[in-house]
Amino acid sequence: MLLHRPRERLNKSSPRRRGSSNNLNILDSRRRGNDELPLVQSFPSATIGFTVVELVVVLTIAGIVALVAIPRFMGVSGFQSRGFYDSAKSVVRFAQKTAIAWRKDVFVCVTATGVSAGTAAGCATPIVSATAPSGVTLTPAAFSFDSGGRPNPNAAVTITLTSGIAGDPARQIVVEAETGYVHP
Repeated sequence: MLLHRPRERLNKSSPRRRGSSNNLNILDSRRRGNDELPLVQSFPSATIGFTVVELVVVLTIAGIVALVAIPRFMGVSGFQSRGFYDSAKSVVRFAQKTAIAWRKDVFVCVTATGVSAGTAAGCATPIVSATAPSGVTLTPAAFSFDSGGRPNPNAAVTITLTSGIAGDPARQIVVEAETGYVHP
């Protein structure tokens, strides 16, 4: 009983494996009585590394990317503005979800410098709040969510964030009238 196959021997008629050196082919042809050298003799190439053209192209592209990207990261106030927008939107969504979960009114108070949500009118005891960074102002508003998550008064509410930061757009948070859906 054979447990393994015996190795096949490489003879002159069997094809050479990939990666065999061209010098071996020359020696084999001489052993077979063929003294002629092949017309093209190739040597194993040592193409390790990059060409100068490739290096110059990569460095040029890296330079262009650096010129565009680095100034964007130097000023963080645009990122702070966007972060506050996301936080303010989260405060309003949290107020709506809390009103539904607690089955009672939750009030949202928007001042020129921040957004807060609380259980009492005027947000004297805030549950959650977010403060605007410098350069960002909001349009003041006050409304509440009833136990069904609908805004009171029953009208769409739009909170506008305006930014004095160069290149930072004005953003809006909209609360739909019938459903209380909060979206940008």
